[in-house]
Amino acid sequence: MEAESLIQKLRHYEAQLEILDKRDRLRSLSFLPSQLKLLEAYRDPKIKTVLMTAANQVGKSFVAFACMAATIEGYEPWNGIPRAHKPPVKIALHVPDYDNHARKFVENHVLQFYDRRLLHIDSTQQGAPRSVRFPNGSIVRIFTDDQDSMRLEGDTWHELYVDEPAPRDHIIALQRGLSFYSGKTIMTMTPLSEPWIFDDIYVKALNLGGEREDIFAITAFPDENLKSHGGYLPDKDVEIFRAGLSEEEREARVHGRWMHLLGRVYKSFDERIHLVDHDLAEPGERTTGVTIDPHDRLPFAIGFWYVTRAGDLLFYDEWPQEDFEEFTSCNLTIEDYCHLLNDRGSHFWKLMDPNYGPRKSVITGLSIAEEFQLRGFAFNTQILDDLAAGHRAVDDYLRYDKDRPLDATNQPKLYVHR
Repeated sequence: MEAESLIQKLRHYEAQLEILDKRDRLRSLSFLPSQLKLLEAYRDPKIKTVLMTAANQVGKSFVAFACMAATIEGYEPWNGIPRAHKPPVKIALHVPDYDNHARKFVENHVLQFYDRRLLHIDSTQQGAPRSVRFPNGSIVRIFTDDQDSMRLEGDTWHELYVDEPAPRDHIIALQRGLSFYSGKTIMTMTPLSEPWIFDDIYVKALNLGGEREDIFAITAFPDENLKSHGGYLPDKDVEIFRAGLSEEEREARVHGRWMHLLGRVYKSFDERIHLVDHDLAEPGERTTGVTIDPHDRLPFAIGFWYVTRAGDLLFYDEWPQEDFEEFTSCNLTIEDYCHLLNDRGSHFWKLMDPNYGPRKSVITGLSIAEEFQLRGFAFNTQILDDLAAGHRAVDDYLRYDKDRPLDATNQPKLYVHR
């Protein structure tokens, strides 16, 4: 019994040493120049939204976690500056998904500084973290892109953290919960999607010439995390990663520039080659498909295409054919869209946006995909939701060797009908 008691005391002592060690690491945090600018804005009581856009591996999530840890503890452990809210606090964290982003955020940041034995981590059925309760009672609840926005309503938060671009209705729903405590929103991301963030937040920041004094936005210097610049990443490894990026990906993932502002997404598209005025195959030698990107206010964007036996892909029609940016509203019903699809014949493949398609309506309790299925159109929404992977795939289909003549062995696989 005495031996067991001694072992328990030793384990308790080891645990205490581990806790102290991790707290010392939290106290000894150091920051890069752009991270210091974010922290300065974070401390400013006038600023309610802080947005940091940056390349991959510049430390966006790290500095967001540092702010989160300061709020959880009630002070900034690395310098002792007190925070506005006394613990325990309630924090909302929005990430793209549970299995990948939520898991990485907890494992790469939270568990590097807090002993798992002192945390209560609520997990999904797949074992991904859904919320984390800290020793002082503070809690971080995690939300994701694929949830219905109504599930994000109704609670109060001391702070909101957004790691990577998120849908507008999600952020608005969570920000409503900040009013009671006058909480802040901290957003960190590589700007690959969600252009509303650029329009509604980035360009409105006072420090970028906008009119909103409560918004601060910064784009981090891309190389500041390289070892040659005083950072932590080996220069050679970063060079290898960047060498494999397309021109568009390099602009977003290296320079932190907004993807939707880079002009034509596929710069390899050549109207002389990829734009055709004839069919690639006879009706009996092709398989047709339709892709729908739904919207709750604007018209659905619909593309009609087919694949030939040789594997060539042709987009032969679209709806609407008017300039999409000129639309401000649309009153078409699901029945109207079904009639539109019926008028264009049947299609073997039916694909729908994997984000909006499965999202449940508060009014009907059904998703857009379920509404179509009830009317005889079974759309597939189980699609890889990776914008960069999609861009690479299209680039692959557009590619051909421009230094060689076009022939059966050297030609693109994707075309658009004039």
